[in-house]
Amino acid sequence: MTSSLIELSFEQFVKSLQKDNKLLIIASPNYEERSLGLLERFLNEGIKKGEINPENVLFRLFTLHSKHHSVDMLLKLRQQNIDRTAQLLKKLDCCRENIEYPDNFDPAVIKSFINDWINECTSLPVSIIFDMSCMPRKMLLVITEVIDTLRKVPKCGIQEVYAAYTSAVQYPVPKYPQEIGTINGYFRSRPIQDVISKKNISYVVALISPSIQGFEGKLLLDELSNIDGPRFVLVFLRNYDLLTSLTTIRANISLLDSIDVDVEPFFSFSNSFKELEEIGAREIEKCCLNSHALFLTAPFGPKPLVLAAYFLCKEAEKKGALAEIAFISGFQYSSVYSLGKGETTVFKFPSNVCE
Repeated sequence: MTSSLIELSFEQFVKSLQKDNKLLIIASPNYEERSLGLLERFLNEGIKKGEINPENVLFRLFTLHSKHHSVDMLLKLRQQNIDRTAQLLKKLDCCRENIEYPDNFDPAVIKSFINDWINECTSLPVSIIFDMSCMPRKMLLVITEVIDTLRKVPKCGIQEVYAAYTSAVQYPVPKYPQEIGTINGYFRSRPIQDVISKKNISYVVALISPSIQGFEGKLLLDELSNIDGPRFVLVFLRNYDLLTSLTTIRANISLLDSIDVDVEPFFSFSNSFKELEEIGAREIEKCCLNSHALFLTAPFGPKPLVLAAYFLCKEAEKKGALAEIAFISGFQYSSVYSLGKGETTVFKFPSNVCE
């Protein structure tokens, strides 16, 4: 299989760039400090050190807002980060667009913006990097799919695509769910239960990456309780943050203790990509032989696994299997967001197929 992402340090990413090529940077500043992680590192370690020519860089920003789920405290923090971003980028090629989310969210708007931004790059080829650290999972999947689709167009001009992820210093652990809503399938924009019912699914291979809160994985397992198929739980153990790892294990203890699951621990994103690919290679073949089977990924854990799930499902579809990505629809509670700003890691999309 060729679905693996390539993990790079930020320094490796900067060195890999062609200085004469255009670079489109997409970010979404919000109330979390780490939502500025990529922008700050790029300015401090790329442009100021002379590694990158600022005239070849386009900064394009999304600002998400909701008419019905706004919290004054978070709006104030978000505005502070937006103002800081404006100050950082005031002498550079930068513009910002407002996106309604989750109310009236339209993926076609994202596609239109990205199309326009690529067209602004008068000299091609162009590389793209977007900051997924604090994006809602649906937004992350939309941007990934839009760019992945565009780069398959002949003579599209897109050279390489990257996604950046800045870890948090601390994650809060609430006593209630992070989001309210149903478990939906991304590709079909409907609840997983509806997908199973409409497609007459009787066998589901589920690859679950549990979150630090632990609610989503158990909910999905309950929904699949009457359907045959293996369940794999991939637990991300942060070797640099044992406390968070223990919190994740404790929050998911009922999921990990289930007799119906195969628990796979991993200690790095590269290791997790390899594990996902090995499981996928084996289980996708089984799904291809069963017209009532579903290959289901559920990346509720760290955001890089959402990217990995997308490319793994695309591999499954190429081979003829029915595949889907599960995510929780809804909105975040006001008390659930990360604190601090850790390391920034970059993930290169697999094999650029642009001609």
